[in-house]
Amino acid sequence: MVAGFSGTSKVQLTAELRGSGPGVVPLFTLAPLLDKTKTVPGSGAVGTGNLLYSGSEIIDGSGHEDLNLIGVLDSPFGDPLSFAELTQIFIKADIDNEGDLVIGAASSHPFNGPLGTAGTWTLRPGEFLFWESAKGWPVTAAVSDNLRISNSDEADAGCQVRIVGRSVGAA
Repeated sequence: MVAGFSGTSKVQLTAELRGSGPGVVPLFTLAPLLDKTKTVPGSGAVGTGNLLYSGSEIIDGSGHEDLNLIGVLDSPFGDPLSFAELTQIFIKADIDNEGDLVIGAASSHPFNGPLGTAGTWTLRPGEFLFWESAKGWPVTAAVSDNLRISNSDEADAGCQVRIVGRSVGAA
């Protein structure tokens, strides 16, 4: 746990369709859709988190990366993170990737999150996923603690990963 870490985790998604020429106005606008989880030090309350992982991952061609959620990932301050539950998962595939990234289904100790232990989600270059659970998805050491990111192409691929969670289970 990062001592003194508090604040708000916010993902904001907006889009606007525009035309060109005189008098053309936007046809539609999607206002901010997400603004939910509070981060509270040491809290196990539903809808809160006190741990943050933020990193850039490079996945070798046709390879994979298992993000171990217990004691291996570091906080932005260099402290090891041990998640008891995850409340938000954000993964964005780099736009210049040559192939897709496949999220989920680690062969050893798969994380039992929104896809279960065997489900997968495919991200094409430039796409992202954002999952949120106020209650949280449990993480259990040596049982369900690996979140897999696989590369479907022979060329290396990159992605941005943000994970918010709790060091204790929700009360």
